[in-house]
Amino acid sequence: MNLHLIFSSPFSSSSLKECLAIIQPKDAIVLLEDGVYAIQHPDLSNTSIQFKCFAVTADTDARGLTKSNNLTCITYDELVDLTLEYQKTISWR
Repeated sequence: MNLHLIFSSPFSSSSLKECLAIIQPKDAIVLLEDGVYAIQHPDLSNTSIQFKCFAVTADTDARGLTKSNNLTCITYDELVDLTLEYQKTISWR
């Protein structure tokens, strides 16, 4: 069970694509900082693997993004809780 933190926009970085290539069904992705732009990227919704997906509300709000139905919005405090729940945390920049 890995927690993948996506920090970079998928429109300017290959981090999301690389993450999705190795993600497993019990893993989760957290979109934060410019990574929240992945909400608008087709790679996130076109994957065949089912996994949990979260976005940090402060970052989506700061960028004026509309939240997607297939992800859960969380606070930074809840992100800290997730890091304790998963065995490993992987940062993608």
